Amino acid sequence: MTRLDPIQLEVGNLVIADLHLAVEDASSVDSFVRWLETLEGVSRLLILGDLFDYWVGMSQARYAGTEEALAALARCVARGTGIDVLLGNRDFLLDAGFERRTGCRVHTEAILGQTPDATRVLFLHGDELCTLDRRYQLLRRVLRSWPVRFVAPRLPGLANLAARHLRRVSEKDLERKPADEVRQQRAAAEAFVLRWGADLLVCGHAHRHRDEPLGKARWIVLDAFGGPAGVMEVLPGGALGVSERGPEPGDG
Repeated sequence: MTRLDPIQLEVGNLVIADLHLAVEDASSVDSFVRWLETLEGVSRLLILGDLFDYWVGMSQARYAGTEEALAALARCVARGTGIDVLLGNRDFLLDAGFERRTGCRVHTEAILGQTPDATRVLFLHGDELCTLDRRYQLLRRVLRSWPVRFVAPRLPGLANLAARHLRRVSEKDLERKPADEVRQQRAAAEAFVLRWGADLLVCGHAHRHRDEPLGKARWIVLDAFGGPAGVMEVLPGGALGVSERGPEPGDG
């Protein structure tokens, strides 16, 4: 099992997921850029995957939308906000080049955190909980394998075409699959909590908020960014709850 050193979370730290920024269109990232500018004094931001709608490497920086997002992240880090980014199912090729450009830290598997009240929090993207979709889980392992991660940045044109094709196929495939097959499974969530000894599991991917008991633990799924529960915050006292620091209505 991969060893994770817990991140010490502080009051005011924020958690978001599933922005799906369109890399070719600068206007699509404007609301996120404006929101980042409001984070003065926030010591840490966690992004739980799918920051971008797809990512094949730093060759995407030639697109205006990508460059604007990267520059905004770098400015936010320069102002003192540490940004931790989990790989999602759309941007699983984020790598050291992204880290160097932005100052963000990329996490490939999970993030383990501890709140001021000693709650042990496991952060995932959430697609790993869709265990009944066995074909997807196999594809997930292949796409995250070292050969793919090695080749994709070196063949950006081919990787770009492949990423767009996979996105279209995934969207069509999702419509055809039974609902239970693509749903996040409670048993899988319980297994992750047990594996990491967590008191709280927080993830995204489903784009639909949930907050419920999970045995002796608790399970929170964020809305996609811009939704009513799209930003979570470490509140005074140490609990994690819905933040009032979300983007302005209609700006998410």
